[in-house]
Amino acid sequence: ADAHVFRHVDLSKSGLTSRREAATEEAEGQLERAFASLLDGEDAQAAPLFQAVLRSKGSGGPSGAPQRLAASYGAGVAAYNLGRHAESAALLATFFEAKAACEAEGRDYTAPPLGTPLARFYLAHSTYALGRDRWPVAADHLRAYLREVELAGPQRVLNMPNGWQGRAISDGERKASRFRNRACSDEARSCLSETVP
Repeated sequence: ADAHVFRHVDLSKSGLTSRREAATEEAEGQLERAFASLLDGEDAQAAPLFQAVLRSKGSGGPSGAPQRLAASYGAGVAAYNLGRHAESAALLATFFEAKAACEAEGRDYTAPPLGTPLARFYLAHSTYALGRDRWPVAADHLRAYLREVELAGPQRVLNMPNGWQGRAISDGERKASRFRNRACSDEARSCLSETVP
């Protein structure tokens, strides 16, 4: 009886595994387009792409954790840039929770292109913008930002021409390096360290 049930099943071509892989590939493509839009300052175009990844089947389950991590980061940054602080705070908090879970489980993930300190700063400012009762939480996020910056160290800007020292550098990498540099700059750190107890 069991042989009859499985006689016509071929999971290698149209089964659950291939559908999951296709969904994961689609989510990866959407993330790539979304981050390109984010780096170009097109936050209104990037936000729905990130949200689509968060809703997609490719970001479900344990194998989708890196996609959820990247999408919550990107959606949170886009929401911050669009002035939607409550949404940004929720998404960036989700990012940091997912990041901590991946690290606790030893799961690999790609670091966000704009850097973790930027997300921590945006989370702090978004939380601050939610009202006076949230200011102590915002101060905690700012202290965490200062720790993140200390860990990341100075970030260099990739302004060298393509092919410099045999390395190809994309426009996206150049733009992302500027964000990382500003988020970890001495100026940003000194302003905050004077105001945060």
